[in-house]
Amino acid sequence: MDELWQVLRARLRNRPDSLPLLYCIEHIIIFLICGYVSTPFSFVLFAYIAVRRHSVFLSLQSHLPSRAALLANLTTTIKTFDANEVCFFCRDEFKDPIELSCGHCMCRECFEAASDRIGWCLLCQTQLYARGTLYHAIKSVVWTSHFFLTVAKITIQVNLALTFVLALQWAYAGAPLEGAFYPAVFMTTVFLWKLRHWTGPREFLDAVDNGADQSTDDDLWQELFLIAIAFWMGAAGLHYVLQVFNSAIIAIWTNWREGSSAYWMCGRAAWLGDHSACYATREEIRMMRTVR
Repeated sequence: MDELWQVLRARLRNRPDSLPLLYCIEHIIIFLICGYVSTPFSFVLFAYIAVRRHSVFLSLQSHLPSRAALLANLTTTIKTFDANEVCFFCRDEFKDPIELSCGHCMCRECFEAASDRIGWCLLCQTQLYARGTLYHAIKSVVWTSHFFLTVAKITIQVNLALTFVLALQWAYAGAPLEGAFYPAVFMTTVFLWKLRHWTGPREFLDAVDNGADQSTDDDLWQELFLIAIAFWMGAAGLHYVLQVFNSAIIAIWTNWREGSSAYWMCGRAAWLGDHSACYATREEIRMMRTVR
């Protein structure tokens, strides 16, 4: 299995157009681990993947010059421009125009002023010079945090559906719904509504993403610290949501197969967040299995 995984990674890393697929595979691994291990370990795992991923960016940027080398080798283009053609940056006539590696042209002064904040062509998004490790680390954390938000939204929707499935099972078994059940449903619904309509986390991630794009590699430490905290909180929330999701799935499955009230109580305690009652009920289930 390890050899197959190494071959897959080697094939993907040799194909720049397959890089999103590599991200999906690594995000799925992070998603699975966050559901069963502590948040600090998941963060360490992500940091390790980000460091290993840097070789991917280096291979994709191996043909690109550094910013200093690019500025030192700028030459004036010999192209002729029509009267209605203007620089796409300053929206004015070309002054000492230069031709970028992608074929587009802009004023030399405009490029020298913008190259410390923008590392690609604004028309075709072609990367013009190589960026540092910290830049790609921030981009990786931003993309993974976006992934966590998406997974959390989908998982909470499924959790809400599982809540009503458990309610129907309890009603069918004649088990009364405790008073804590209704606040749990209400809080889940409110949290889902806020996650769908409150754009605070997404705007923060987008702002950090744009800040990374428009900053030099020496000015990114503060943004990396902020986004690391956001990732840590997102991983903690995802860890809790996945634990509740896992408990609800196990409760529904075991209730359907065993039909024991102990499983009802365990699933209900796990879903309502009563961990002490959940552990006590698990001990009861373990003893019941021993007697069998």
